[in-house]
Amino acid sequence: MEVIPLFVGENILQTKTIYFRARHGKSSFIARQDTAELSAGILTTPGHEQNKQ
Repeated sequence: MEVIPLFVGENILQTKTIYFRARHGKSSFIARQDTAELSAGILTTPGHEQNKQ
């Protein structure tokens, strides 16, 4: 999510254009903070080291 301003640009309200390759305008973003919290939760849970298939 932190890189969205790079794709939007400074004049988004005037241009109404976002420069990002996404088919049919779909994309997903996640913040670094959310990824860090999720990873920490997984790594501190007993049994995470087991390969589950």
